[in-house]
Amino acid sequence: MSADERVHPFDPAVWSWNESWYFSWIDLDAGPAGFFRLGLLPNQERALIWSYVFHDGTWFGTEETRLRYDDFDLADGMAYDRFGLRFGWHDRDQAGEPSATFTYDGIVREVTGPGAGGFVPVAIDLRATPTTDVYGTGTGNDLGSERYPASRFEQSMAVAGTVRIGDET
Repeated sequence: MSADERVHPFDPAVWSWNESWYFSWIDLDAGPAGFFRLGLLPNQERALIWSYVFHDGTWFGTEETRLRYDDFDLADGMAYDRFGLRFGWHDRDQAGEPSATFTYDGIVREVTGPGAGGFVPVAIDLRATPTTDVYGTGTGNDLGSERYPASRFEQSMAVAGTVRIGDET
């Protein structure tokens, strides 16, 4: 895991400044796949969450783009627990080992499939262990990146845990 997983300093003069964390997974044995994004926009006093799960030919997901920045707990990873939506991302396990834990629990929309437009509970509890070193992807050309670095990286991981959609785990 990168030592650079935490929230970074930001330029208070750049209204559009944002920082994001992405987490994607796939079960190659015909199980679920999914992706998650947390975006923090502190100068707009808001945050956003995208969370989608694909299973048995159907997409389930949510996009919340107007969450209050101050409702996020950023002291030890990233966490949110308001209005029936709960998630957590931590870059160390309970013993302090370099593995990430990702939890998500909420009512999401069935985006495709026979129940499209309906709602279903989704709960995700995953642990990701690094399988490669961190791969830097550069800094981009972000405004203000000279004073406030905007470096990006990716890392492959092995993921284990559970995904519950409705009554199916």
